[in-house]
Amino acid sequence: MPADYNHVNAIKASMLVLSDMVDKQSGKPVLEECTPASIQTALFDMVTKGLDVSKGQGYFSKRGRKLKFMDEVYGNVLQVKRVFPDFEPRPRVVYAGDDFAYETDIATGKRKLTKHVQKLENIDGGFDGFVGAYMYVPSKTGESDLYVMTRKQILTAWSKSGDKNLTTHKQFPDKMVSKTIINSACQMIINSTPECATFMRTANNEDTEFAEAEPVDAEEAVVVDEVPEAEAEEVAAEDVQDEQPSEGGADAGANGGADF
Repeated sequence: MPADYNHVNAIKASMLVLSDMVDKQSGKPVLEECTPASIQTALFDMVTKGLDVSKGQGYFSKRGRKLKFMDEVYGNVLQVKRVFPDFEPRPRVVYAGDDFAYETDIATGKRKLTKHVQKLENIDGGFDGFVGAYMYVPSKTGESDLYVMTRKQILTAWSKSGDKNLTTHKQFPDKMVSKTIINSACQMIINSTPECATFMRTANNEDTEFAEAEPVDAEEAVVVDEVPEAEAEEVAAEDVQDEQPSEGGADAGANGGADF
């Protein structure tokens, strides 16, 4: 279990969040409509990742009769920072008209930025004007590697959104692009770094005791408006505006100083 994580508090906070969740269609508590097994699985998924919904590191979403735990950008960044403490995600959006270039080291395959000159008027291109994004990611060798996504790759990711009109994306394209590339880059590290898996295995072992000591009672929980699938991939409007974050609030400290 990560030293910075209190699984008991995280579970208690989750139950408070779940106690307010209500299915929008039926009006019934989500905990009454979701299967007990899926509720336990969602909580278990959160704990094994060392995340906390009350800190905006993830949220619960009802899919049919199943409850799912979905990572938020802050949660992904936190998981990476546990392995690479100096990781500071600083995504940059590239717009049409920018003078942008990078090169690849033929010996290592690592990329590095060689040039990015941007004018303010290029940023005004908005949704139709962005052509890609990039950010540096850490590696075990201590050298950073440039992670790049093209416009086509970003739009493909957005195509999985529940909002087929991409309303929020068009209103806040820079925030959406930034969140998408951070999530993508972090997931690549999380899924390919043994240390991240080690945290999960440790949590799995300790959770056995937790599951016996703190059983989840679906009857005591009650449920929040279902979070649309769009939230799993993109930047929520509250990330842009000063609103209450969905499913328990966003802890700015969780992003490790992310510049987005």
